[in-house]
Amino acid sequence: AVTAIGAAAGAAVALWKAFTRSSEEAEQLKEDTEDLAEANEELNKSLDESEEAYQSNQKEIDASSKSTENLADKVQELASQENKSAAEKQMLAQYIEQLNSSVEGLNLAYDEESDALNMSNKELQARVDVMNEEAKGMAAQERLMEIEKERMAVNEQLSEINELRREANELMKNGGRDAKDAKESLEDLDEQEKELK
Repeated sequence: AVTAIGAAAGAAVALWKAFTRSSEEAEQLKEDTEDLAEANEELNKSLDESEEAYQSNQKEIDASSKSTENLADKVQELASQENKSAAEKQMLAQYIEQLNSSVEGLNLAYDEESDALNMSNKELQARVDVMNEEAKGMAAQERLMEIEKERMAVNEQLSEINELRREANELMKNGGRDAKDAKESLEDLDEQEKELK
């Protein structure tokens, strides 16, 4: 009888340890799922901010391009005028200086003797167009690199979701309270996955 009581007590202790360990695993899964939800929220916020920054940069590039084109038009208009006054020549020199600082390597100059620019209007416009396209191309290349980093971060989060989903499925097999907690974690993980995709 004592042996039977001892065996029953041993079985009860083993069952208690298994239940406690299983409950601890369920609690850890719940904590991990909550931590992952916070990380996913931060990642989504970062993705949104990155997109907003890119859109803002595009607007700045467009504004700069329009400003440079407007400046080139003013230079061409003033340069084509005959019998320029001293004030007009000074204004032309200022426009040329601004344009040279806006377009790297342009080296535009006005020759007073010949009353002409050192390049044709077509060449000037081509240089301005190239500069604008280069700015857009560089911004697009930077955005592609950002998108690749973001894609890698999203894939990392999705892998973590899949790992936690595997753990939750294991706990579902245990049944009882652990299964309920695991089911809630699975629902949370599904929602997080939808937000990332």
